[in-house]
Amino acid sequence: MIRPFTGLYHTLSGNIRRQYPINHHHHYLPYAKFCTQTEADLQGEKYNQLRKEPRFWSACYSDAYLIKFYLADLNMFDHRKMLFFDVGANKGYTITKWLSLWMPHLAIEIHAFEPQPSTYQVLTKLKRWMNTPFLHIHKVAVSNQSEIRSLRKCLAGFEQCALETTSNLSNTKYYTNTIVTTLDKFVDERNISQKIDTERFDPLVIQGCGEYLQTILVQPKSVEIPLGETVILDCTAFNQYGEVAWCKDGHCTMGRERPLYFIPRYEVIGDKQAGINSLKIRDINLDDDGIYQCQIGRTIEAREVLSNFANLTVLIPPNQISLTYVPPGIAISGKEFKLKCEILNARPSATFTWKTPTNTHIVNISQINEPMTTNSKLLKSISIITLVADMSQHGQEITCEAAHVALNKSLTSTAIIAIDYQPVVKIVLKPTKMYEDKDYWFECTAESRPSITELVWKTNDTILQRISPMPDGRYPLHLTVTRQMHNQHLSCSALNSAGIAEDVIVLNISYSPTFKSFPSPYTLARVSDPLILSCNVDSNPPANILWTKNGEFVGGGSQYQIPEVHENDYAVYACIATVGGQFTKIVASTKVVAPGPPRFYPPQPVLASRGSEVMLKCQLEKHIELTNSFWIFKNITLINNMKYTVVPARDVKAIPRYEMGLIIHNVQKNDFGEYECHAANQYGTEYARLRLEKRSSHLLMQIAIYFTLLVLLSLILFSSYLCWHYAFQVDQKRTTLGRIRRVQTWLQSKPSMWIHNLPAAEKIPLTVYDVNSGVTRTTLDPPVDIIECYVTMMDEQKRQNFNRPLLPPPPPPPILIDRMPFCNDDQSEQIYETADPMSWHIDV
Repeated sequence: MIRPFTGLYHTLSGNIRRQYPINHHHHYLPYAKFCTQTEADLQGEKYNQLRKEPRFWSACYSDAYLIKFYLADLNMFDHRKMLFFDVGANKGYTITKWLSLWMPHLAIEIHAFEPQPSTYQVLTKLKRWMNTPFLHIHKVAVSNQSEIRSLRKCLAGFEQCALETTSNLSNTKYYTNTIVTTLDKFVDERNISQKIDTERFDPLVIQGCGEYLQTILVQPKSVEIPLGETVILDCTAFNQYGEVAWCKDGHCTMGRERPLYFIPRYEVIGDKQAGINSLKIRDINLDDDGIYQCQIGRTIEAREVLSNFANLTVLIPPNQISLTYVPPGIAISGKEFKLKCEILNARPSATFTWKTPTNTHIVNISQINEPMTTNSKLLKSISIITLVADMSQHGQEITCEAAHVALNKSLTSTAIIAIDYQPVVKIVLKPTKMYEDKDYWFECTAESRPSITELVWKTNDTILQRISPMPDGRYPLHLTVTRQMHNQHLSCSALNSAGIAEDVIVLNISYSPTFKSFPSPYTLARVSDPLILSCNVDSNPPANILWTKNGEFVGGGSQYQIPEVHENDYAVYACIATVGGQFTKIVASTKVVAPGPPRFYPPQPVLASRGSEVMLKCQLEKHIELTNSFWIFKNITLINNMKYTVVPARDVKAIPRYEMGLIIHNVQKNDFGEYECHAANQYGTEYARLRLEKRSSHLLMQIAIYFTLLVLLSLILFSSYLCWHYAFQVDQKRTTLGRIRRVQTWLQSKPSMWIHNLPAAEKIPLTVYDVNSGVTRTTLDPPVDIIECYVTMMDEQKRQNFNRPLLPPPPPPPILIDRMPFCNDDQSEQIYETADPMSWHIDV
């Protein structure tokens, strides 16, 4: 029969203890208020006696204690909920007594544990019949461990069936399997926080709820304390049975005796009877730093109890702080770099705060705490910040601030950020228009940190020039552009240790038109056939293509189409390509002819002297390839011999024609006459007649004619020279007078001038023209005379009273300075002058 009960009550505030607490290690009733010393002793003796009884009896059978509990609860737990556990409910006698004593004037909740299946069914029916929602029936057994155990089968209500200590799970005739739990586990699963009083001291049940019988009410807390101070770690136990032991870093050697003579600075203080076991440590040093725990030892009545861990941290402030780059120690724009902030010899670790420039991209901030040396309690704290480098951060400050509990003021360290960035490259000088085969200047600037190691100009993948670093960061390129460079990428690339960068422009080169493809000189077309003439032109800008037929405009575009050829379509067609007025137009022509025998160009008579050597030529249209050619004279076909050399028909590259020839050696009287040149192609044979005539001798007449022509040409050239010379004198006189008037008008109408220093972009005002002295002076100190343009007059102008200069010569300057002559040569309102050491640009 298992009939111990355990009553659980709500935890009360204040000192609610019995007047005579049980002092013989079996005082399981901490909240019963009225209990004499004799009653407490009697209860303890009864428990010791019953432990020696047979295994079927595991608890006290007397119910006299209930009256004492009832009287105590009337004063203690008014308006509070009573919670009871009936372990081994059997027929429910104990439940009935509880209900008769505590109901209805007190709220009550009962948990009844009955593992016997038959008895469990009876109790369940009884609960439904009584309609008691506060009664909970559990088909489990309660012991000192959680497992599946064997329970002897009994009839319903039979009271001498207990759990077996040996396994009989296979004997299902006399035993049944049941779930066994501990009261500790049951209470934990239902979040019940009340303390426990036990009814009849069932040893196994009590062992299963040992956590609730012996516990630590006041836990030691972690503390941070400076060197040399005194600290007290609290540990107050409730229902303490075992001995206290204080542990440091897992070594439990303190607290079993009071005082601790073997550790002079350590002392366990407090009322041991009241469960106060605080640890006092005087004159704190670094050796005292560690993890402490209060332990209450195991006894036969209760299991051991361990307190929470308490960290005792000895405060030691850091002695230095440093801020450095993390290797490789280079911050490259656009890439991540790291800074390390480090403090040494501190306890505990410090906390870090970073102050970065505005708009800084922070990737990550991490902290590492590690001992200064092996087994050292002094720590080295390192905070590493990862940033993305940007050119805008260069020269700005970044600050690391380390706070420590032992310091009133944070330690700070500041560093200046140095950002290495790849070159910033810009092509700053480039022509707005470029023409093929012309020379142009380009200029590129490159700024970087560190300085560039090399700058390269190239087009596409062709390197044009390599340039070493220049002090002013400007890198010129002199380039002769060609049409092949059109649309190529001209790049200026610079390299330094941070990377490589480039600026690229696309070359837009204007170049003259050229034919990529065009019709052949002759185009064959039959009547009624379609005809397409194509003309493909390469130029920049694109060419305007026109088509003409025998000189008349007929269309435009790259193709000219004739859907159906008629007789009047046989003509000469020309493709004319023009590109504005910048380049010369180009023309490609073709003659559209019908297929047929060869066509000869009309031959001209040939003159020859007797005894000379002469060559006769016949030219044919090059529209169809010839298959045969030969010469006939006086009905005889001529062949190669001592008299004749036949030149076969050949392609004349300079003109689109075939040419066939006949060389006659040592011309005699019988060689003069009419020759026939014959040619054949796939469509037929054709011939042309050519006369060889005797040359007449008129040498004197020819000489006279040539002399007359030479005299006439000389007269014409001399007359032209006289006319040009007179016109030049008149124009020079008119130009001189005009320039004199413009100089005078300009000096009088322009009251002020500005002078530009091109390199420094400065503007310096000048004074007006001085009418009295005839000199324009600047306001510079010393003044600088601006010498006007003097014109040398011609002798004719001097005779016409133009022999005096428009302006008197300037007086000598007050100090020796270089004069700066200039002329308004371009007839604009800009005057250029050259003077050492730099050039000046004067704008009016």
